[in-house]
Amino acid sequence: MRTILVPVALFATALPGCPDDHAHGAPADIIYESGGTDEVWLTFEDTADIVDDAMAPSLVAPASPLDRAGSLPVFEWMGGAVALAVPRKLFDATPRWRWAEVFQPVGVARAHEPPVTDTMYRLILTIPGERQFRVITGETAYTPSAAVWETLTASQSPISVEITGAYFMTGRIEEGPFRRAQPASVTFQ
Repeated sequence: MRTILVPVALFATALPGCPDDHAHGAPADIIYESGGTDEVWLTFEDTADIVDDAMAPSLVAPASPLDRAGSLPVFEWMGGAVALAVPRKLFDATPRWRWAEVFQPVGVARAHEPPVTDTMYRLILTIPGERQFRVITGETAYTPSAAVWETLTASQSPISVEITGAYFMTGRIEEGPFRRAQPASVTFQ
């Protein structure tokens, strides 16, 4: 009996910490694009923004006023200081994690997605007093879906565009997150 329990116990401790694919605390309405994950969203939310216009991303397109009946616009921005972050050489911790899982009496918890090492952006499009569209992306551009665009163009108010940028290394923010003191604004004709 004793020889059976030891292998079973070792197998149980080697199980991954998160077997299913669901957002862990991130709001359900987040739009994930180009490497964006719920872990990235939560890390942005858990880290205080650094308000610095010189370091923060800045909106370069679309130019106001936008035509409500026009084609879908592309929101583009200059990446700011984090766009210049040089990727660092990472060590491969995988073999060490595997040994830790075998010999630790309690399982090692891991995120359900690989940790991000890249520049990431949080884009928030806000219709004042009505609705927000929140996007996590690794790109410096975002094209809204037809449904998002329809909601944005139905507004009679200018749309607030807030962009926050950060450099992530293995799931942790190394530089940033930087955002501007005042969000950009997009109007319609």
